[in-house]
Amino acid sequence: MLIKYIFKYISKGTDIIFARISRPLGESPSTSGPSRPPIDEIQNYLEGRFVCTQEAYWRIFKFDIHCRESAVQILAVHLQDMQRITFRDTDRLQSVVNLHGRKNTTLTEWFAYNTANEYGRHLTYFDFPLEFVWYYDRKSWSPRWNSRSSIERLAYVHPTSGELFYFRMLLCHQKGYRDFLEVQPVNNTFYSTRQAACEAMGLLGDDKEWDIAIQEACVSATSPELRSFFAHILVHCDVINSPKLWTKYWKEMSHDISDRVSEMAYIPSYHLNDNDLRGYILYEIEMILNNYSKSLQHFGLPAPPAGLLTQLANRLLMKERNYNQEELMQERHDSVPNLNDEQRKIYDLIIHAEATNQQDLIFVYGHGGTDKTFLWKTIISTLHEALMNDRRCFEALDKILRDILTTPDSLFGGEQLYLHTLSLVAPEAMEMMLLSCVGPAVQPDWGLSVTPPNRVPSD
Repeated sequence: MLIKYIFKYISKGTDIIFARISRPLGESPSTSGPSRPPIDEIQNYLEGRFVCTQEAYWRIFKFDIHCRESAVQILAVHLQDMQRITFRDTDRLQSVVNLHGRKNTTLTEWFAYNTANEYGRHLTYFDFPLEFVWYYDRKSWSPRWNSRSSIERLAYVHPTSGELFYFRMLLCHQKGYRDFLEVQPVNNTFYSTRQAACEAMGLLGDDKEWDIAIQEACVSATSPELRSFFAHILVHCDVINSPKLWTKYWKEMSHDISDRVSEMAYIPSYHLNDNDLRGYILYEIEMILNNYSKSLQHFGLPAPPAGLLTQLANRLLMKERNYNQEELMQERHDSVPNLNDEQRKIYDLIIHAEATNQQDLIFVYGHGGTDKTFLWKTIISTLHEALMNDRRCFEALDKILRDILTTPDSLFGGEQLYLHTLSLVAPEAMEMMLLSCVGPAVQPDWGLSVTPPNRVPSD
């Protein structure tokens, strides 16, 4: 059959028809009824036989034409407790689950044999059938006592199957292991994923091909096209390090996100910080992968933030989050070293209260020129901003927070709140302003004053 399919079909030339005239022209057919002409099968075979050049050489040298094929042993590949179990419609599911023999596969019994016996641990799972025989009736391995060999074949696993694909690769190289987790250590180092174990053994290549493809696409493709292209690479291609490709090209997929969020939230020129921007891109890619019954977790990528669409529908929340985190971090980095001793004392007190979740009511006051505004900007560049308002606004906020956070005995529901005045206030009017801001029922434990700064003003 090998010769027939490789050589004869491609070198036989055009089709040939053999025809024969069974009666002379003009002779009338016999009236005694149709007669069936004799069939000479041997003659038909000799006349219709075709011997190509390759087959002629094969027969001249007297090579074997017919032979017995060797036995092929299919080796199961599956993750722990993920093997396939067959049963009839009439079987009770509880009996199927409890029957231990149904769960046995060539892989689980390889582990079991290595656990019970020393001999055989020098072989990989792929080479095990060379010296051992699998008995289907009792589902167990036994040593091979004759010289007949067996061809082993691992069940096929697509490269996009994730950990199962890398597990199959490890089974071809790791020897004598007794459970699923023992396959992952490499050089006495345990790796959390089978992909990392394959990388440590040098079994994986790189993603240079997909890196170049995305890089070339970035020149002309739009951001939605790049997201779709990235998702298709994940689904259909053998990507080794998906998080690395994501980290390198996620910004190229984000150019349209800010405009789309601005349009959906009805907030012009809405600014998205990097964390939020990544979340929206991940959501778009997740929607594409779901069409292929896949998810970001299949490729080691983070899931989109929970409640992303709910936040987008909350226009008030979107307005409050419309600020640049990178600029605030840079402002804090530049401002904190320039605080004087008294300003730094106030700053450290507030930061400590936030870090330890301690509720303090702090009132900062000082005469003009003491850089209260500078201190205030430094604090809000680190924390959230609370504007100066009349006490009735804070009383309403206090009631709402206590109700929402179900903490009726805690001021502002236990949340942090920082008050600050920007106006120049005479000492005799300080008490009146304080009462206007926080009311008689809530008084700060103490106040902090700010002295004029010792810094040299910038030009």
